[in-house]
Amino acid sequence: FSSIVKAVLWGRSVFNSIRKFLQFQLTVNFVALVVAFVGAVAGGRIPLNVLQLLWVNLIMDTMGALALATENPNPALLDDKPHGRDEHLITPKMWKHILVQGMYQMFWLFFFMYAAPVLFERYRITDNCTFATTGPYEVLPNPMFCTNELVSSLGFQVRCWDA
Repeated sequence: FSSIVKAVLWGRSVFNSIRKFLQFQLTVNFVALVVAFVGAVAGGRIPLNVLQLLWVNLIMDTMGALALATENPNPALLDDKPHGRDEHLITPKMWKHILVQGMYQMFWLFFFMYAAPVLFERYRITDNCTFATTGPYEVLPNPMFCTNELVSSLGFQVRCWDA
């Protein structure tokens, strides 16, 4: 009988972990999608390029999966009611949490993208870039952050952070 109890306990633990992982992933991807879209449409620039978004997604997937996969089952899960076959994987409460947490994250991201450069001189975006030289090697401008003739000739509008 103890093996059946352990199987039910682990099954419920896996089910809860899947729900937590989905809630986490939907929140992160919702925020990333909205910020990238608004940044591209309203600001004329995207906050992260495609490769950076892929790395963020890879790290978030890996860390979230590891965190939830290594969680031991809680014996209090045996007190929960069984989940029916028709029960949704994402509950209305989870949707509320996704939207509220997503709005909170978007508030701070939009604040740092749009309000901070206006309110604080240190974060103001300029059109001028300064390049440092160290020793015999000149540090070449990074086309993601600074304008150079090649990037400008291709018609890309690139903005630089004031150093």
